[in-house]
Amino acid sequence: MRFYIKTLGCKTNQYESDRLAKELILRGWDKVSEKDNPDICLVNTCTVTKQADKKSRQMLRKLISKNPDSKVIAMGCYVNRDKEELKDINGIFGVFPNEKKPDLPDILEDILRISKSSNFTINRTRLSNIELGRTKPEFLNYSSHTRALVKIEDGCDNFCSYCIVPYVRGKPISRNKKEIINEIKYLVSEGVKEVVLTGINIGIYGKELENGTDLTSLIKEILKKTNIFRVRLSSIDVNNISSSLIDLLSENNRVCPHLHIPLQSGSDRILKIMRRGYNIKQFQEKINKIRFKIPKIAITTDLIVGFPGEQERDFQANLKILKKLYFSKVHVFKYSERPGTIAEKMKDKVSSHLINMRSEKALKLADKLRINYLKSNIGEKVKVLIENNGKNDYQKIGTSENYIKVFFEDRTSKKGEIVDVLLQKVKDLKMEGIRQ
Repeated sequence: MRFYIKTLGCKTNQYESDRLAKELILRGWDKVSEKDNPDICLVNTCTVTKQADKKSRQMLRKLISKNPDSKVIAMGCYVNRDKEELKDINGIFGVFPNEKKPDLPDILEDILRISKSSNFTINRTRLSNIELGRTKPEFLNYSSHTRALVKIEDGCDNFCSYCIVPYVRGKPISRNKKEIINEIKYLVSEGVKEVVLTGINIGIYGKELENGTDLTSLIKEILKKTNIFRVRLSSIDVNNISSSLIDLLSENNRVCPHLHIPLQSGSDRILKIMRRGYNIKQFQEKINKIRFKIPKIAITTDLIVGFPGEQERDFQANLKILKKLYFSKVHVFKYSERPGTIAEKMKDKVSSHLINMRSEKALKLADKLRINYLKSNIGEKVKVLIENNGKNDYQKIGTSENYIKVFFEDRTSKKGEIVDVLLQKVKDLKMEGIRQ
């Protein structure tokens, strides 16, 4: 049984795809490329923007066209938002929402078992009501033996006015701490050096659990009970960054000095309409507190341009705060209307032409800020996790603890090793260095 899986969207989607792939492999399936005539083609969809929707549909149609003998299946967030829209794609075999992802290995085996039996014909109603519940391993994670994603929670109840995620992912559910620890121990045994703690809203980890469990206590437990070389956090909201978390990052060098903290807008007026729950003064104070404790930390962010009602003064406020807080990297997103969100019904929509113009300006500033940050690291010695070879076997590419992509010559080290590198030169928004 051969399968191919394509993942679109966030790190949480990637984790769930990796977990599904690992379980199928353990059951004897072969993971192949889309060109190798797979029995099953899976697309883990994203619906966070119109562009994400478009990419999901394009990928499904491409796989249907190029693999006429394969059963092409959509799963994930787009299915949760509008499964009927995906069902209308000619040739699609099935659609499964997020809540069915853990059951997919059983479902897929039933699909192929039924389809290959002369006594049965495919019955979509039967498949959607399959009795499930076989015991599953506590941890299943498919890694590249360098860094691995570990999902610690799912869901969000912030309901920011532009965001579809709470509607397709549901309420927050934290993963059991023991299960997380066991998964990381397993990954360490597989040679993984770095884990990235991910989820839809990791900052509220433990909110619904007992005994005062929170993100800081989870990380402390990971550091105490596993031998993982370093832990990195994925995106975290500014309101969820506690003093205890800042102290932990400042005191323990096994936790990467890097935080991705979404800003979304530099205008208090727009932030309020977005329902972000903070103002610029509060955001700035938290960033300053973090930098006071951890001077060399890398802080990356997200910015949305063209939100309904955004005026020129709001956009200029975006540029002003980006410069003032000198982020090490900025991801710029054009506002994308999502059906069912509060923002969908807002007036004063910004024209696509103006959104494009503002996006270009913000991207130019983002590149400038990135270059400035990289230049500020010249002369620093960092620990680089080797991920790939470059132009030849002697050139290595990896990521430093403060999230810098580094190229360097190294004839002895291999993928998955962590080595010391002296940063020397900025090139194409990356760094060149010398192995120490």
